[in-house]
Amino acid sequence: MVKKMALTFGVSVLGAAYKAFVLMLMWNWFVSPVFHTGSISFWQVLGLLWLVQLFVGLDTDENPANTARWENLFLVLDACVPEEKRDEVKELFKQKNEAIWGQLGVYIFGQFVGYTLTLVLGWAVHTFFV
Repeated sequence: MVKKMALTFGVSVLGAAYKAFVLMLMWNWFVSPVFHTGSISFWQVLGLLWLVQLFVGLDTDENPANTARWENLFLVLDACVPEEKRDEVKELFKQKNEAIWGQLGVYIFGQFVGYTLTLVLGWAVHTFFV
């Protein structure tokens, strides 16, 4: 469990760094020329990204961990946890909690794909149309 959490943390840090890299390039390609501002560094973008995330917070609707919590709650409510059903409910919890890591991986991979598509489209517009 600790290994999975450490891996998730590491991937999240890499995801934030990649997002900051994409934002830095997009800013320097499009915002700087249009608004006649200076370019922005990777570290400045990363700091701004963290600042904005502090104000906005985490979007819990898309977070697979939040979905799993609600599913677990409804499992308990459906079973009403009588004595003869406790083992069954524990096993269902275990299955749901193990499945969350795969769902979280798909979510993070989707974020990387989205950032990459944005980067590729931005590069194409910057290179061929600007």
